[in-house]
Amino acid sequence: MRYAHLLLWLILLTPTAAVAKDRTAKLADGDIFVESIPVANALYPRVHVEGVVDASPAVVWRIINDCARSQVYNSSVTKSYIVERVGRDVVCSETVNLPWPIRDVECVTRWSFQPATYSIHWTLVGGDFDYATGSWKLLPFGDGTRTLVVYENHVSPQISVPNWLKRMFLDVGMPGLIKDLRRAAAS
Repeated sequence: MRYAHLLLWLILLTPTAAVAKDRTAKLADGDIFVESIPVANALYPRVHVEGVVDASPAVVWRIINDCARSQVYNSSVTKSYIVERVGRDVVCSETVNLPWPIRDVECVTRWSFQPATYSIHWTLVGGDFDYATGSWKLLPFGDGTRTLVVYENHVSPQISVPNWLKRMFLDVGMPGLIKDLRRAAAS
C-alpha cells in the first residue's frame, strides 16, 4: 500500500514538472508570459509578466534602477524624473502615454530598492491613480549570463478605461515592456 501512494504521488507530480520544464524552455526560446490575476474587490487585475533578457542580472539592474530613465526601457513612458530621494528610496514621477482619445496619466510612486536580490517594489504616492503597486525581480537564468525578469503591477487609474485598452495593455503593452528592456540591454 505504501508503494501505491508513492506511485500516485509520482504520477500527480510528473505533469507539473513537465509544465515547469516546458515553461522554462519557452522562456529560454524568447516567449513572454503575461498573466492577469483577479483581485477581490478590485476593478482591475494584478498583472504578472515573465521574460528572459540576454544580459546578466547586474546589467539589467543598472537599466531598471534609475526611474529618471524609465522611458529607455518602457516605450509607454514619455517622461520620468526623480521627485525626491528618501534614504535609499526614491519618489519617481512617470507620465504614461495612452492611445488617443484617452489622456496621458501621471503616476508618482515610491521605489524601494533591494540591490542584494535585484528587486524593486513601488507603491503609490500621488498622480492619476487610486492605487498603484508593483515590483521588478531579476533572477539569474541558465548559466547566469541571462536574466529572468519578473514584473508585477496592480493599478487603478482615475480615468475610465475601455475594455479594448485593457486588452491592449495585456496583449501588447506588457510583452512590449520586456521587448523594450531587451533592446535597452542589447545597446
